[in-house]
Amino acid sequence: MRRNFISAVCLACIFCSACSSEETEDYGVPRQPYEKNIYNTDKARRGNLEPELTLTLKTDGYERIDYDSLEENLELEKVYVSVGDHVKKGDLLVSFRCGDIQQTIMDYKEKITENRLLTSHYEKLMQINPRLSYREDIESLKKDRKVAELYLKEYENKLESYQIKAKKDGTIIRMNERLAEGIYEAGRSLITQACGSGKYEAEKPENYTFHKGEVYHAMQDTLSYPVRVEKITKKSIIFKPEADMDGVSEDDTLTITIPLEKLENVVYVPAAAVHHEEDFKEQDIYYVYTVDENGYRSAVKIKPGGRVGKYMVIKEGLQGGETICM
Repeated sequence: MRRNFISAVCLACIFCSACSSEETEDYGVPRQPYEKNIYNTDKARRGNLEPELTLTLKTDGYERIDYDSLEENLELEKVYVSVGDHVKKGDLLVSFRCGDIQQTIMDYKEKITENRLLTSHYEKLMQINPRLSYREDIESLKKDRKVAELYLKEYENKLESYQIKAKKDGTIIRMNERLAEGIYEAGRSLITQACGSGKYEAEKPENYTFHKGEVYHAMQDTLSYPVRVEKITKKSIIFKPEADMDGVSEDDTLTITIPLEKLENVVYVPAAAVHHEEDFKEQDIYYVYTVDENGYRSAVKIKPGGRVGKYMVIKEGLQGGETICM
């Protein structure tokens, strides 16, 4: 009896051992070997910087005007402008012909001319022979002529309204391709004009003081134009050109670059590496990520001192030489 009990215990141990082995194989979690994180990094530098202030000047009172025509019975006569042309208010941009209206205008002009001739003829006959009276005929002719002149004026105004004239001073910045080829299509935008006051506006910076009357040089590509400070408001500065702005459209932007005081022995990092958030009190928090020699990244709170080009000056938080994560 004792021998049979020992045998049963042994068999149970064997089965338990087998089950344990199978469960370990089924539910084992494979471990990945540790890999060091690789970051795109740069260095916090200490040195001198030469900051510049760059202003972007846009046309003051900027406006775009689109010119079109919905009349389908018009025939293109002539296009007087091209892209880049400066125009004055009232300048003719595009002229059209309208056969029906122009024929009606000619008919009324001929009628008025004939009316005047016949009136003059009656008046001369009365001078030759005072006993003859054509007063009623002359009076009737004058009434007919007055009516014809009113209709003539109406049709001339109608034809004039079909002509495209500049509504303001400005620059032609776009022309319909078909119109440029000499083809008129009703209902399409034909010409676009950029307009403005002739002056330029820039956002007022916080770290620089301007004075009325000062002259700066505004750049557009490689061209330089002198502009004078005319007005300073809380949010903007108005510049007035001191010379002819040939080559510049109201659609263009100008830039003024002003060198500022040199910064010596300051810590700075690429501005793209600086992160900004707000805490629960809605206060600004700035920080960068530093990376140690083992590849571990840590957030370091900083106090920025202003941007200089692509760099941000760091007043507090870094000493220079730290590896930072971009």
